[in-house]
Parts: sequence; C-alpha cells; structure tokens
Amino acid sequence: MRRRSDKLKKLNSRVSNEISEALDSEPEESSIWLWIEADTESDDTGGWCTEIGGLGKTAPYIQIWLDRFSGTERERLYVGFASRPAKHVRQLIEVAPRRWQPIRVVTADRIVHGGHPHMKEPLRPEEYGKTIEEHHSSGWHFYGIYDPMDSLDRDDPKATPGFVNLAIAFLTDIARTQQSVSPMHDVDEDAFLNEGRQVVRQHLVRERDKKAAEKRKRKDKYKCAVCKMRFEERYGKIGRRFAEAHHIRPISTLKRGEKPQMKDLITVCSNCHRMLHRMDGKPEDVARLAAMVEERRELSK
Repeated sequence: MRRRSDKLKKLNSRVSNEISEALDSEPEESSIWLWIEADTESDDTGGWCTEIGGLGKTAPYIQIWLDRFSGTERERLYVGFASRPAKHVRQLIEVAPRRWQPIRVVTADRIVHGGHPHMKEPLRPEEYGKTIEEHHSSGWHFYGIYDPMDSLDRDDPKATPGFVNLAIAFLTDIARTQQSVSPMHDVDEDAFLNEGRQVVRQHLVRERDKKAAEKRKRKDKYKCAVCKMRFEERYGKIGRRFAEAHHIRPISTLKRGEKPQMKDLITVCSNCHRMLHRMDGKPEDVARLAAMVEERRELSK
C-alpha cells in the first residue's frame, strides 16, 4: 500500500510540474501566478494534492489532485481552481466561456464524509473531461476537470497523455477570460490627477509590472539580492513565497507604452527595499548597499 501511495505521489508531482512548466511559458500578460515551490501533500480524500499557483497572489488557487473523490474505485487526476470563500471561484464561473460552464454542481449534502470523502453519486463517464463545480462544508469551493481516462495502472501509474493539454487549455482560457473582464490596468485615473499625470502613468505601469516582478522573485528563489535573506528561512512557513521587487531602472525613465522587464528588477527584502529608496536611485546602489550590510556584519562579529 505504501509503495502504491508513493507512486501516486510521484505521478501527481510529475503532472503538476508538466502543467506548471507549460503555464510558465505563457505571455507575461497572463494573470496566472506560479509558485516556485509547489509541495505535493496528502489529504483526507486518501490521495494527493499539489498547489502550483493562483490567479494573482491569492485565491483562487490552482490545484492538481489525484484521489477517488469522484466516486470511482481507482484514483483520477483532477485540475481546477479552489477558493475559500466561494466568491472567487463563483466569479470565474460567471464569466467562463460556454465550453467551460459546469456540467454538474456537487453540493455539500451530496458528499460522503465517512472514511475518504467522495461524491454520493459517482461521476458518469460523459462528465469526465467536463467542468464540475463543488461546494464543500468546510467552506472551500472547487471548479475543475477530472481526467476523462482511467490509465492509472496499479503497478505503474501513468497520466493520460491528453490530460495535461486539457488542463492547460482550461486554465489559460479561464485566466484570459477573467483578465478581460477585470483588466490589470483598470484604475480610476481621476483619483491621481492632483498628483500629476506622471503619477497616473507610474501607477498603471506598476499594475502591468506585477507578472514580471513575480517572475523575478521566483527566479531568485525569493532571496534578497542585498542581504541574502529569505523570509521562509527567517520566519518559517508564514514567510514562504514572500519578497519584494525593486526597480533598478526607475519607472520614471520608461518611455510611454514601454513595459518593465524582468531584467529591470531585483528581489529584495522589505528592509533593504526601503534603504534602496533612501539612496541615489542608481543601479550601483544595490552593490553599495550590499557592501554596507557586509561591513556591518563583519563589525558585529
């Protein structure tokens, strides 16, 4: 049993990595944010779950599951969005294309909680590969797709070849639709008029810059380029995937219509970020501040 569980965990992790890598190649304008560290964890359904990212830094989260929740005797892969409270997922469904409208809604009273939780009425064959909406008594709300094929051989579990492609199509379609109705640059410019048009432009650039900033932080593994601190190492789980991004090329120098690039950013901790903004605003500030930090470190020994 333990051996089988390990194989299922590896399968979930492998499929999650494939989906994550494919999503990472999406244009920077995509609203999908991916975590650099995605752990595969066991759950009360007797299977495994990997959270790979979300639409923005918070909910709805993107999760890949491998369990028997759909009511079958064999584990099935699942990809979808999850949120608590439910409103985040409900908003996605309200604007989803017809192709991705839920074919079935599973409410809390239609879920069996004894042993491993599962649907009272198993999914019918025609419902696999279609979107399912789930309301759980815990307050979590799910919206996603179960693998249409059962190809999890008991000795050598493998993913259905088309599942990854189906997952990517679903996730990217929903992300694009969500972004089109809630564009990142949707902001009330009048609120900034007293501070001048340049402030308005800087605010819009910052909004469009979020994806590049997150990619920078992921590439740097959330380590400060100045003091080398990682929040997770200092504060534990609460500091996971936390850092800030600093523009080594000031926003004010960007031409109209020009977007900040990942190369224009560095990853920093909150303290070093504030100190950089007290300096001259030049690219060499980073090296100067790093030297100051190291000097203070040596003096304290």
